[in-house]
Amino acid sequence: MSEALAKGHALVWLSGEKIHGGYALQRIDDDADHWLLIKMDDAAADARRNPVSTEPRSVMSGCALDEIAASEGE
Repeated sequence: MSEALAKGHALVWLSGEKIHGGYALQRIDDDADHWLLIKMDDAAADARRNPVSTEPRSVMSGCALDEIAASEGE
C-alpha cells in the first residue's frame, strides 16, 4: 500500500456502514497533496445513492459535519 500511495494511485475495498465496495484513490496534485476518491463500478455501485445527503451524521459520534467542523475550531 505504501508503494501505491507513493506512486499516487491505490485501489481499496471499503466495508463500512455508509460506504462499501471498490474505490480508487488518485493523487491529483503532487504539490498540494490533493487526492480524489473515486467509486469503482462494482456490485455496490449505485449512482442514485448519496450518503453525504441521506446519511449526514457521523457513524462514530452521531454529529453532523458542521458540528464536527465547529468542534475542531475550539
